[in-house]
Amino acid sequence: MEPPRLVVTEDTRGLKDYTDDLKSTNIAVTAPFADTALANVYKLSLSNRQSIAVKCVKHVTLYKKLKRAARELSCWSSYKHENILPVLGFAVVRGDLAMVSPWMSNGCVTEYVTRNPSCDRLRLCIELTRAIVYLHGYNLVHGDIKGANVLVCDAGRVKVTDFGVSIMEHKEVEFSATSTARGTQRWQSPEILLGDSDSTKEGDVYALGMTLIEIYTGEPPYGSMNWTGHVMIKVMSGQLRPSRPIALPPNNYGNKLWELMNQCWATRPDERPTSEQVYERLKEI
Repeated sequence: MEPPRLVVTEDTRGLKDYTDDLKSTNIAVTAPFADTALANVYKLSLSNRQSIAVKCVKHVTLYKKLKRAARELSCWSSYKHENILPVLGFAVVRGDLAMVSPWMSNGCVTEYVTRNPSCDRLRLCIELTRAIVYLHGYNLVHGDIKGANVLVCDAGRVKVTDFGVSIMEHKEVEFSATSTARGTQRWQSPEILLGDSDSTKEGDVYALGMTLIEIYTGEPPYGSMNWTGHVMIKVMSGQLRPSRPIALPPNNYGNKLWELMNQCWATRPDERPTSEQVYERLKEI
């Protein structure tokens, strides 16, 4: 047993080890489905024809970082909810620790709504919010809510992913690391962008509101503004809020949804609704 596998096995007890299963796949010659500075994601088929996603974290070779990533993965797998992406197990691929999860053929929620313009977007919003309520109920903060982290399964149901920031108590994380330590800027609240706050439930609600409008437009917040730095400056100074999208009809349904989104973006964190209040309001629309 190679050293990396020995290290992670100590901290991933209870999770299935897919290392040997992947040897029968063509992962060694397969191009990654997604390739970022932090991770590679592969789509593979096991011998039983099950399609899986294998997320290999890059540059996690130090003993402490490897153990931390293994603990993150093990903790993540303990939170089970119908709208949270399940962890099937782990693998060691060329010395890198990998997370194995079901393959989501519909991709992320923005891809899904673009391909399925007549889909029930309100239902998607409700399912996303229900997952956040679940996390907040365990006093966990997601820390990076955005469309790219909201996947859609074959049945058209939401599966939230990449919430390692919450389970690792804001320390450096591996499987859910993004462009910043505290989320992705276009979805972030002013207090987080200003550095006045770490990831919080209130920050999650702000990002949730941004993701709700993203589900209706199929575009990231402030999609017409190319330079993210400009977006950050205006948000931090309180000069920028999303414009009401055409996708929200000018009727009672659209008005209630738009009002709720704006409440999520309140400048003062204590003026934002809780995720549970957002969930209850969405169900009433």
